[in-house]
Amino acid sequence: MTKLTHELERVLSTDVNSSILVDTVNDRSYSKAEILQKINRFQEQLQQLRLSQPGIILTASGNSVDFVVRFFTEIFSGLTMYAVNPNLKVEELADIAKQNQLSAVILNHNYEDQFTNFAQLSGIDFDEALELPNGDTIHRVSDQEIIEHHFDFPDKNEPEEQYASLLYNSGTSGRPKAVGINHKQVFAAAKSVIESHNLSSSDIGYQILPLFHVNGQIIALISQILAGGKLVIPEKFSASKFWPQIEKYHITWASAAPAIIGILNKTKSNAAEYLNLPKGQKSLRFLRSASAPLSKKTADLFQKNFGILLVESYGMTEAAGQISVNPQRKNGQKLGSVGLPTVEKLTIRDSDSHQEKKVGEIGEIALSGPSVIQKYLWSENKKDFVDGWFYTGDLGYLDEDNYLFIVGRKKEIINRSGDKISPTTIEEPFRKLSEIDDLVALAIPDEIYGEVPALVVQTSFNDLKKLKFDLENISKNSLSPIEQPVKFFLSKKLIKNAMNKVQRRKIQKQISIGRLKQL
Repeated sequence: MTKLTHELERVLSTDVNSSILVDTVNDRSYSKAEILQKINRFQEQLQQLRLSQPGIILTASGNSVDFVVRFFTEIFSGLTMYAVNPNLKVEELADIAKQNQLSAVILNHNYEDQFTNFAQLSGIDFDEALELPNGDTIHRVSDQEIIEHHFDFPDKNEPEEQYASLLYNSGTSGRPKAVGINHKQVFAAAKSVIESHNLSSSDIGYQILPLFHVNGQIIALISQILAGGKLVIPEKFSASKFWPQIEKYHITWASAAPAIIGILNKTKSNAAEYLNLPKGQKSLRFLRSASAPLSKKTADLFQKNFGILLVESYGMTEAAGQISVNPQRKNGQKLGSVGLPTVEKLTIRDSDSHQEKKVGEIGEIALSGPSVIQKYLWSENKKDFVDGWFYTGDLGYLDEDNYLFIVGRKKEIINRSGDKISPTTIEEPFRKLSEIDDLVALAIPDEIYGEVPALVVQTSFNDLKKLKFDLENISKNSLSPIEQPVKFFLSKKLIKNAMNKVQRRKIQKQISIGRLKQL
């Protein structure tokens, strides 16, 4: 047993008739006893499938009480959850599956009619399947023997080192990097969130971020449960339901993204009834902003519209979520800062010499501590780990009060409200078009999402109407919604350096000053 499983078991076994999870779709509250019963039932099904331990279960399903039950069961069972966006196309899901040595796959009902196609595309042999209570299906991978030998699993005799969750992040090269978050890191990160946000058993959280992200899994879910409180789970964020559900379920806090905060600003009228409540009946004490930079304009407008504390923070998958947060105490917020470090150690260092910077000097943010990973899986990107420090790729500085300010990113990935999108993933399907001589995917600013994907194409093709049709067709059929370019631009010749590498920032500048024609 680990500290994480011990604490989860303690919480679930205390006051077992009290409510712990609420499903807003069915307006159904679940007691701890009911959740324990569901966990025991799923454990029996996992045992029936004889899965290797440790092992990975790929899960493609949306936010729900069942998702939480599966996650907790896999943690208790020494298995690793690999949760992915349930809106991925079957081709993308198959590509993900074949890159990882899986023990089993859980697919929601939307994929089931395409399962044969999925299995063929992934090249994985499945030999058993069980239908789960909600209609989803778990499929067992035939060869359980090779899994442990092909995956970078910790020693079985080190339970704290076992991976609770496998997530992928995008690196500076645009290639996704595998992050295994172990029990020790999850527990340390959750405790940090509880302490920094003053969470207690009287709190009621609101799961509006997807559970296939570290923010949703650890900050919103596990931290709230370990604090002993209740979690309200909608199917997804809804601007029209947000304030009514805050009022109905007496929600006290939520972890959100800047895009959500921007949408709430644009739909202020939905909050009229909540804002008119007497002060003593307003339950929401703060919203936490993370996953992407929060603009001053958006933050100021939110404060003006709602008068609710907005807590800006900073985190990464590699730190099991939270890295820094602005204190909730009076005058604890600093404009433009992502707050005080909550990881054990945070310094600003020179990316090349690794020397520590002085107060106020800009450098690369480096981390160390029990919540921070010490390597990527499969020994990739070793250069990001130097002398016990993880180099984040983000640039910033610490002021005289130790508040962290982020000034930019070394990364070229597209950060769409916390969704890290690889330009390479976007570019690949378009390269088959004969009309295109060259292309580049990059980020362009967006008022709601912070950044969204765009595609710049170099072409001598004259029929631009057909070109646009072909581009949009490929986008729709080959990419998930968040990966699809929102705009297409034309370039006579892409700007490149002497090493023939595309200069994204210079091209972004061309777009911003109107030098490139939009299709």
